[in-house]
Parts: sequence; structure tokens; C-alpha cells
Amino acid sequence: MFSAADLCAFVGFLFAFVGAHAKTAQYDTDARKVLSPPHVYWLYRKSIDSDTSFTSTHHCVEMEYVYYNGTSDIVTLDLRNHTKREEWSGKMYVASVKSTANGKDDILQFTPFDEDDGTGTFDYQVLHVVQNSCYIVEKMPANGDITERKGKKHNCELWIKKDKEVLHQRPSVNVEGQKACWKELQALCSPRRLVHWPRLCDPIIS
Repeated sequence: MFSAADLCAFVGFLFAFVGAHAKTAQYDTDARKVLSPPHVYWLYRKSIDSDTSFTSTHHCVEMEYVYYNGTSDIVTLDLRNHTKREEWSGKMYVASVKSTANGKDDILQFTPFDEDDGTGTFDYQVLHVVQNSCYIVEKMPANGDITERKGKKHNCELWIKKDKEVLHQRPSVNVEGQKACWKELQALCSPRRLVHWPRLCDPIIS
């Protein structure tokens, strides 16, 4: 039989193991998993202080990854406040993957498809991705890498896969996608607000 000392030692080991495992938990930051396979995503939530220069302040922000050729993806970004009352206003970009100084492929770069488009290039650091479901990113400043936060959280954007076929009166935001990134969103991101409003963005229920 186990003695009280043995039991205490085992419990101590168990807590130490769980604590060490929690500290070494890794986020999946492989940007290639956002591009492939290509899907359509809704911008669902974002941090209150997030940079909106690329995604705007609209409620219906839709990113469609159209075609992946192994290195880049053709993307359309649609920005509207009401999909039924406003005309489609998509802009085309080429999305590709960049590596950071540590060699990780965790940067998504969006370059205008039209070379004469003066909107510029936008870089996003991938904080976590669940392939085929959702991903969390933060826009990088124009002057380079995101600075060290010393414990502070990221100014995030949560993108969730859009369902292609929806039943009557059912929102097009993928339910599993909402669940898949939830814990990581809580752990990584500063205070957030809801961006996507189904009654404005889903014509079937508006």
C-alpha cells in the first residue's frame, strides 16, 4: 500500500507535471495553414485597440482565399456594414507567407493584386491557427516587428470560417470555428468587441 508520504510525493509530481506542460503549451503559428486549403472567413471579433487600416471598422468583413498555388493565394477582401443593402466592394490581394527572424513561417503578407493600387502592403503575425476552422492574427506596424509586451496581450483579430451552405435562418459563421479558437483568444488577446453581426451580414436572416 502507498503511505501518506508516497501519496503526497505523487500529488506533488502530478502538479509539477501539469504546470510544466501548461508552460510549454505551444500555439500553432504556421501561416500556411491559413492559405491552404483556401476558405472564406468572417472577421468575427477584434481587440478594441486593434489596427483597422486594413480591415476597416465595418461589421461585415469577409476574406475569401480563392486559389493557393503552393506559395501564395489570391484573396478578395469585402468590407460592408450591410451585405443586403450595400454593393459588394471587394479588393483583391495576393497573400503570401513570410518568415520572421527566428525562422518561423508565421507572417501573412497581403500585397495589392493590382500593382497600380496605392493601398500598400499589410503584414499580419499569426498567433494561432486551427486549420479549416479559425485563426488569430495581429497586424504588424509598418516599421517592423511587433515589440515585446512584457506580459501584455496582443491586439488581435479573430477570423472564423464561413459556412458555404447554410440552412434557413442559420448564421453563416461556422459554429465549430467559434469554439476552436476560443481558449487561445482568451489567453492571447487584449479586451475585444464583436465585429460580425449576423442580421447585417447574413442576407438569409437580415
